[in-house]
Amino acid sequence: MTKLTRTEPTMKSKIATRKLRTKVSLIALAALATPHFTAFANSATTQSANQSIAFTDQAKAQTVLDRAITSIGGYEALNAIRNSSVTFATSSSNPGQAPTPGASTDFGNAFKTVAHRSDGRLSIENYNGDNLGFRYVRGAGPDWVYLAGQNAVALIDVAVGQNILDRVNTSASLLLEMADNSDALRFAGTETHDGKTHSVLVFADSFGRAVNVYFDNETGRLAKTQTLTAHEQWGDTATTMSFGDYKDVNGALLAHAITVDQAGNTTAKITVENVSLEAADEALFTQPDDATQNDPFTAPSAAARDLPVEKLAKNIYFIPNAAQGYNVIFVNQRSGVLILETPQSAQTSRDVIRTIQKELPGRKIKWAVPTHHHFDHSGGLYGYLEAGIGILTTAGNVDFVNNVGNASRNIGQNGGTPEDVNITSFDDEKYSIGRGSRKVELYNVGPNPHAEEIIVMYIPEIKSLLVADIFSARGDTLPPANANQLAFAEKLESLNLDIETFIPVHGATTKAADFWDSVKRGREAQASE
Repeated sequence: MTKLTRTEPTMKSKIATRKLRTKVSLIALAALATPHFTAFANSATTQSANQSIAFTDQAKAQTVLDRAITSIGGYEALNAIRNSSVTFATSSSNPGQAPTPGASTDFGNAFKTVAHRSDGRLSIENYNGDNLGFRYVRGAGPDWVYLAGQNAVALIDVAVGQNILDRVNTSASLLLEMADNSDALRFAGTETHDGKTHSVLVFADSFGRAVNVYFDNETGRLAKTQTLTAHEQWGDTATTMSFGDYKDVNGALLAHAITVDQAGNTTAKITVENVSLEAADEALFTQPDDATQNDPFTAPSAAARDLPVEKLAKNIYFIPNAAQGYNVIFVNQRSGVLILETPQSAQTSRDVIRTIQKELPGRKIKWAVPTHHHFDHSGGLYGYLEAGIGILTTAGNVDFVNNVGNASRNIGQNGGTPEDVNITSFDDEKYSIGRGSRKVELYNVGPNPHAEEIIVMYIPEIKSLLVADIFSARGDTLPPANANQLAFAEKLESLNLDIETFIPVHGATTKAADFWDSVKRGREAQASE
């Protein structure tokens, strides 16, 4: 008998009104989020006689900025690297992809990135080793496009664009942005930490985010920035970029060491390896002539999208690319609709909910099931929680889901805290729902090298298994099974399910024979090592 556990709403959830809590002002929020956000703490509504810092003091801000730019070589030297190509070597830690929620991850995932800036445009080439991967392009406006392998193109979510930009900002690009918009700078006082006194300026970046900028009062140089952002899992999150190891580049000192911290986690260590002042190739900013358009052509995160629906059988539906590269299944149960997979973002969840309501008008959505806790597969949790939809998960992920539901959210599109963080968990290997054509079976096929607990869904009516990450089917042929798939295959053999097709969250539906052929080749490769 499967043991089910219903998680009681937290006290925070119980005292909330039915409507999502109203957003507080950004100024007040930043003060709550971290003690270092002094720039926001001095709001116009809380200033008093003993608070001498004035937000309107642009002249003080200009003085700090002028000194900072003089300290690295002056405006002329800085302006000379406005249009440049910078090669970054990055090692990163991804706490959202650890085998268990909240676990730390080792620094690895080393890659190189080249950022080309020209006339307000930005083109980013992402390398993995020496192989060209994605190319991201930002025009002079806020829109982002990615060129996948330079032969396919699609718009990307604005939040993704922000995260990419935060990995390629240099001390020079930040100072240039501040200089170009100096009328909007405000002096926010001084702050001492790590034994050093800093002057703090506040400005709005090109995404409209309020940024605190810290300048070392001893050297005048840029030391760090702090930006408050809306994170899908962590909620209101401070992102800190620290700058050091200044070296001469054509007469201007440029920070060659950059560290990125988010929510108390160091997530990236970046080294500037090379700076070229030669004009960038115009082809880097344009779509290749032979590029195809990825489906769907995703809109910025605030825009709703109409999602396609395929009916696999009576009561069983498939949404290809609910988020780009992420498939979703929903099943019309007698007690309500069950959704398997919660990818990417709350906006994706809103799109899925609206799509189901159009397909099955009047039907209640009862449960959303994340396959596992990894950030790309759990980014949609908040979207279901805000709609009052319960989350069905494994026992080891209950605290993680509860933390997502109760995270402070006062900025961005995900404002407020759900009244009831409704979580149901199962701690046995199998959990069955429904009967007849509606029956589905959820299996926890962990532990797996990819995740300690991970759910797959078997649909007896169509003899199909939906699976995320531990088996994917991208491309025309399947490679030999990797360690994740091999561990998964061993688990499947013990379950003895009658499977004719695999439906990966990533990729195309695959015949069982092809899956097992991939496993056979993977086992042979493993045995030969």
